[in-house]
Order: sequence, then structure tokens, then C-alpha cells
Amino acid sequence: MKKEDGLKFDPVKELAVHAGIRTGIFPAPNSSVFRYVSLRDERAWRLLECTILESKISLTTPVSFNDPFDSNPVIVSDVSFREMARALNDLPINGVPLGDKKIFDSSGREVTDSELEKRTLRSIADTFVRDNAPKMASFCRRISSQLLWSHYANSYRGLAYHFAYSGRPESGLRHIRPVEYSRQRPIILASEMLDVIQATGQSSALYQLNMSFERKAFLTKSIEWSYEEEERLLYRADVVDFEPSELAAIIIGPHFSDEHLAKLRSIVEKRPRPLRTYRAKLAESDYAIEVDWANRL
Repeated sequence: MKKEDGLKFDPVKELAVHAGIRTGIFPAPNSSVFRYVSLRDERAWRLLECTILESKISLTTPVSFNDPFDSNPVIVSDVSFREMARALNDLPINGVPLGDKKIFDSSGREVTDSELEKRTLRSIADTFVRDNAPKMASFCRRISSQLLWSHYANSYRGLAYHFAYSGRPESGLRHIRPVEYSRQRPIILASEMLDVIQATGQSSALYQLNMSFERKAFLTKSIEWSYEEEERLLYRADVVDFEPSELAAIIIGPHFSDEHLAKLRSIVEKRPRPLRTYRAKLAESDYAIEVDWANRL
């Protein structure tokens, strides 16, 4: 994918992003985020080479997440199912066009409005939340958490990237947004989804609708995960490009092996732009991970 793909200039979107930066919705220039990787297998090493040498980050879908509640909001009906069907141009639900027609099952029994409503909601929810979900990559603001090193860096045997967002519009890191934490699952009304479907053109209203929907559907998690202080990149592609200068450093875990360090060095040496590498270590008196910033490896 070319770097300019999906990043064409749009004045309305630029104003929305600019406003988002000012309010903390999108990252400000020079802000730092960290991304933990486990390096459990050869595929992980191939992705590492892609990040270090090609300045690309591979994205994934919510299906692969370890939290079944993640990207799984509660869908509530606040309009009639037939109104939803008409707004969707009689979208077939399980192969049956709705409209104002009566629907019968295989035994000849008329399907009730309640049953049709559930089927309609399920179809719309699947289209919006599952089939139309953006690809994602997770970052966070913390480098000192023992839980993050344990859960996402193979029990301290992996590493973490340190990214510093440049503020350049060409960078895919501009799409990073903070995750919100809640005690209750987010609720999305059927009317909200219909508003997004029916909105046309490049308008500020459309961007606001999409941002509101994405915040509820893909940027809200249980408060149980708040220790992560996650920042999430949402994008409509399998990979996203960043500026080579934005990869500021690599921090290897306290249990990163000498064998892996030699392999990492052989990859970093191929990079035209120098890349600093540091080692994290267990704090002597606190439950924390410290980075030896004074000594580069």
C-alpha cells in the first residue's frame, strides 16, 4: 500500500482532526506512546522487521482480542424494525426483504414483529460492529507497568517500541485515539447507526457521527483494563505507515535473551536511520519496571 493511500487531503476532515488534537482526542506532536510485542515466534520477528526497516505497523481485528467484551457494545432499538428496513432500502435480513411485508417461516407461521426486530438489529450490528470494523493496533502511555510487560511482552522476554508522534499529516500515527474506561458496556441506539448510514457527503456532521460511533464501539473498555492506559490506532487497512523518525527507540525487557539481542541488533544494523536501544530492568524497591535511559545498548 502506498503511503498516500487513504490519507488524501480533505479540508473538513483536517479541521476535525485539528480540533481533535486541541481537545486531546488525537495525539499532539511530540507525544510519546509505547507498543509492546512478545516475539514468541517467527511471525512476530517478521513483523518486527517490517516495523524497524519499512516503518509499517501491522493491524488486527477485534476478533483476535483477548477480551470478549472489547468492541462488543450493547445495541438497543429505539425505532421500529420496519423503519430501519425502509432506511436500509429493504436490506435483506437473513435473505428475507422486510419492507412492509408480512414474513412467514418455513412452517407457514407469521414471524412476529419482536422476532423481526431482533433479526434486523442483529444484522445491522453485525454489519457495523463486526463486518465494518476498522483494523486496530494498541499502544499505551506507560513503560513502567509490570502487568503490561508480563501480559504483552511475553513475561518480560519481549520488547517495547517507543514512538514519538511527529504531527505530520502523512503519518499513520495521527489516527491514534485514547481508550475510555467504563463500568458499563457502551450503548448504541439503532437510530445512531441509521444516522451514520443515511449521512452523505463530506460534512462535519458525518465525521462527528462516525467519531461518536467509533468511540462507543471500538474505544470503550471495561474499567478493569484501565491500568493499561491504552491508546488505539483505528485504520481501514491491514498496515499503517509512520515516519521513520517517529520510531524513537526500542526498550528490551528485563528477561530479553542474549540470543534475541544479537538477532535484534542484526536487524537494526540494516536500518538506514540509527535506532537507540535500551534495556528495562526490575526496580530495586518498587513494583515497577525502570528503563536505563543513560546507557544505550
